[in-house]
Amino acid sequence: MATVQIVQEIIKFVRCFSFVTRLVDEFVSEIQVCDFIFLHDAFMARVKHGQRCILVDAVENAGEAERSMKLWRWLVLSYFFLAGDASKVPALFVFGDSTVDTGNLKQRSSLSLLMTNRLPYGRDFVPPGPTGRASNGKLSTDFLAEFLELPSPANGFEEQTSGIFRGRNFAAGGSGYLNGTGALFRTIPLSTQLDAFEKLVKSTAQSLGTKAASELLAKSLFVVSTGNNDMFDYIYNIRTRFDYDPESYNKLVLSKALPQLERLYTLGARKMVVLSVGPLGCTPAVLTLYDSTGECMRAVNDQVASFNSALKASLASLASKLPALHAMYGNAYDLLLDAVEQPSKYGFKYGNVACCGLGRFGGSSACSNLSNVCFSADEHVFWDLVHPTQEMYRLVSDSLVSGPPSMASPLNISQLIAF
Repeated sequence: MATVQIVQEIIKFVRCFSFVTRLVDEFVSEIQVCDFIFLHDAFMARVKHGQRCILVDAVENAGEAERSMKLWRWLVLSYFFLAGDASKVPALFVFGDSTVDTGNLKQRSSLSLLMTNRLPYGRDFVPPGPTGRASNGKLSTDFLAEFLELPSPANGFEEQTSGIFRGRNFAAGGSGYLNGTGALFRTIPLSTQLDAFEKLVKSTAQSLGTKAASELLAKSLFVVSTGNNDMFDYIYNIRTRFDYDPESYNKLVLSKALPQLERLYTLGARKMVVLSVGPLGCTPAVLTLYDSTGECMRAVNDQVASFNSALKASLASLASKLPALHAMYGNAYDLLLDAVEQPSKYGFKYGNVACCGLGRFGGSSACSNLSNVCFSADEHVFWDLVHPTQEMYRLVSDSLVSGPPSMASPLNISQLIAF
């Protein structure tokens, strides 16, 4: 049988299995088969890799189920062998809180203060409608996925097999570095997010083999955006403020953050982006809480800035300790603070007034269908009482991708993915 006919038969066979249909449709055109040989009771395929032809398993004379899994593994491996130079980042993995949650919390809990599964949340999304994102539309990681020419990662706690090799989003609103943060709302702390990722790593290793899975993860990009709710817990929780002064509380959070970032490295992450906590003293919620006249609450921002400084230094120290780690600190704090204080500089009209909410700054209540909702969210830095608008998230993403060292340290994502 001619080589072309064999390839056609293999493709036809694999397409009988629905769980690989999408992957085959996307990648099979990229696979260049040199030829097939029969060796040790198995078909062997030599696949084009640069100027060479390498030998990979194709089909073994085994049961139908085993044979289908062999074909699955062969096609995926072939794609990554061939696309290594063309696709520097094969997958995007996301961890954190509501700044990057695309629906995980709403799947797991109905106790959240934010009704992100109802309009007006998601009103500017394409197509319009709530998605579980705490914004009027996209988040920074959605824009980042577009830059990487990847789909936005599927939610990591959904029961599905598609999209595994393109990344997953494990973030959950209300969570933090501390396990107790957001516990009242049954959120998913970072440690549990990492547990779920570890299961995914093991299943990926079973599908691809340990070496190929490790290579996939090493090329992938990992984003961690959390710590905001840990700081909010200090602001709102009287007992926490009684037990800790700002400095000791920051040290507590940092002591829990670093081991988890190191665990992510242990699980295979080599290109890691860790975002700062935002200027929480400027959020409509905090301005309302402290009955501000409009000025950001300095004491709150000072504590956050101190934590961010320690996080940045600790991340650099972690990278020096783990030579294979390329870690980037994303300074969302300064960008958001500047946008709040000088909104017109970024094309906004309102720096400290939420598009959706009640009260002077829109921070008296959570966004809902009973709230006052602005006509154009693009005129606002904040969408609701604590979360940015889609346009502000776009600016954050741009700063991570191509920003100077003051925004992305020691290098930005465009430079990071070159490694």
